[in-house]
Amino acid sequence: MRYKNKKFKHAIYKNKFILGSYLAGLWEGDGCVLMKQQQHFKPTISITFHKNQGVFAEKLLQTFSSQCKEKVGSVHYHKTRQACYLNIYSKEGLLNFINLVNGKLRTPKASQMDVVINWLIKQGVNIKKLPLCSAPINEDAWLTGFIDADGSFGIRQTFKKEKIKQQTECEFILVQRMYYPKTGKSYFEIFSKIADYFCVKLNTLKARNPKALDQYRIKISSAKSKKILRAYLDIFPLLSSKYLDFKGWSEVDNLMIKKHHYTDDGAIKITKIKKAMNNCRTEFNWDHLDL
Repeated sequence: MRYKNKKFKHAIYKNKFILGSYLAGLWEGDGCVLMKQQQHFKPTISITFHKNQGVFAEKLLQTFSSQCKEKVGSVHYHKTRQACYLNIYSKEGLLNFINLVNGKLRTPKASQMDVVINWLIKQGVNIKKLPLCSAPINEDAWLTGFIDADGSFGIRQTFKKEKIKQQTECEFILVQRMYYPKTGKSYFEIFSKIADYFCVKLNTLKARNPKALDQYRIKISSAKSKKILRAYLDIFPLLSSKYLDFKGWSEVDNLMIKKHHYTDDGAIKITKIKKAMNNCRTEFNWDHLDL
């Protein structure tokens, strides 16, 4: 399935196939399935966000709610941690989420959905879990959701010293554990596909903490790989505040393409953009969610 019309943009919310693939990637990056004891075990599908992504989490909840007749869940803000959680727990909400992501998941974490599907079957719902998606990475929004969860855009600067030119690097990093701890299944296949798509090498990171897991790491910094990434995200845009980071990152990349990063004015502009990205960001514009 191909989407070449740039008018598509953030209408991602209005297309269930694209929304489903995006949610699959987002959940596989930062989601889980929780079980709560009531009269019986009832599952909750949860996605974790930094608290400054609360507007985005609320927008997703609004999107789910508009597709269902009953309350589907809530956004919970942690009292001490810098986090909020989008929780889907009603029967209709769980079924809607499963219908959206079923057949679009790509990682070993997909096995968690068995809990939700088995619970729905016990509630009399006729549903079957579909196999992992094997479609090319660039044909849906799964990677966009995964990037919103686990990707980061960075800018490196090396300032002038005597006759040495100003050096700037735009880089994108995507990391995830090497295997799913509950089953021991590897993420190698999906990360190899991502690395191949961007024409980069798949690297590994050894965990310093003995309790942590080793990770796969993909780094994009070459002109060719950045062009591929930008073309993909122009078709399937990011939805979290990383969309704003990506816009700034792309602006710096454009300056580099024109060789303006070697000029004093260019260096000053890049420094300003860098200081307003990622953890340094203090202003959040969510207009892109309404397009």
